Amino acid sequence: MIGRFVYHHPVFDKNAPAAQAGHEEISGVNRTHYCGVYWAYVFHEDGRKSALAACKYFGKRL
Repeated sequence: MIGRFVYHHPVFDKNAPAAQAGHEEISGVNRTHYCGVYWAYVFHEDGRKSALAACKYFGKRL
């Protein structure tokens, strides 16, 4: 075994909007793009939307 990890579902709380506002500041820096449900309302659909937004930087789309 390499490691043991515990994952939790993201939680939308009062600090989320301020953290989400910094997405444009960090995503794309050093060719690193961030996507995930936590950039919106933590629904599965938000993950899809976020992934598609990141894919555009690689010239990909559905």
